[in-house]
Amino acid sequence: MTDPQRATAPETAATEGASRPSAANRHYDSGPGRTYASFGVARALRQIRHAIRRRFFEPPDYQPLIDHLREAEARMTKALGRPVSDLDVLEIGPGQDLARAIFFGRSNRVTAFDHDVIAIGLDPGRYRQMLARNGLARCLKSAANEVLIGHYARTRYVRLLGLSSLPRPQFLEGDICSDAPPEKSFDLAMTWSAFEHFADPAQALKNILASLRPCGLFYVSIHLWTCNNGHHDIRSFTGQADALPLWAHLRRSTQHLVRPSAYLNRWRLQQWRELFSQMCPGHTEILDQYEHPEVLGPRIDANLARELADYGREELLTVNAVFIGTKSKYQR
Repeated sequence: MTDPQRATAPETAATEGASRPSAANRHYDSGPGRTYASFGVARALRQIRHAIRRRFFEPPDYQPLIDHLREAEARMTKALGRPVSDLDVLEIGPGQDLARAIFFGRSNRVTAFDHDVIAIGLDPGRYRQMLARNGLARCLKSAANEVLIGHYARTRYVRLLGLSSLPRPQFLEGDICSDAPPEKSFDLAMTWSAFEHFADPAQALKNILASLRPCGLFYVSIHLWTCNNGHHDIRSFTGQADALPLWAHLRRSTQHLVRPSAYLNRWRLQQWRELFSQMCPGHTEILDQYEHPEVLGPRIDANLARELADYGREELLTVNAVFIGTKSKYQR
């Protein structure tokens, strides 16, 4: 892997105005033993408790995820002008559950690119690599999750997809901001809820575009920092979302209550729009709001509106901003 070239002037311009992380939210060094998420022992134990609850008391319901991925697949099919089948696919930031890599692996060749080592099953070699690269807490959390729910959940998920066996992706480890995937090797590059964690989104996008073959498709879904759970406090993802006030991270009166579990670049919707407009002209933007306008919108009373005056309803009520486009013949 080679060091990335410095961002060009247009790319750099898109990063201006990005807020600087506070000390509590500062990015980990990107060397061995680090991960984008701060998996301290306390947070790892919280996730392990959540895994126990899901395994024995609240079995995971994968149907909403499958419906969401079928919708994404339909969007990709429309943009490509052909079925998403028999393609070389790169997923950036798939996470340990590999749910999307498995879904698209039904009919494609998927490569999973992640800063963390990913293990399927209790593979001692992979866990030794995880310990060396990502640290003890991450290793313990992943191993416990695998024992408690990993195999059980994958079996349920594969059965719901109508598959007889588990599609296994290829794996690449690296930081997409500095470790470029093989150039011109993929027909489709996709990522969900990863770009908000990148320290240099412009360079990440540049590396993703370089990995695509001519007319290859990118599908980038970004979990907005300005949405209600954009703070990534682990409580919001382990059944304790009600422990935090609405948009707690955006309000001076409640910011101290939030404990982010990952580095966040804190980019806002306009910054993402500027980045993709500059680097990927002709792209399509889709805002996934789900039920937030109906459920959360009415809860923005006069007092809350004053605290959130710096943010528009569009960015407060949008969960994911999706950017879809093809690599231009003018891009390398």
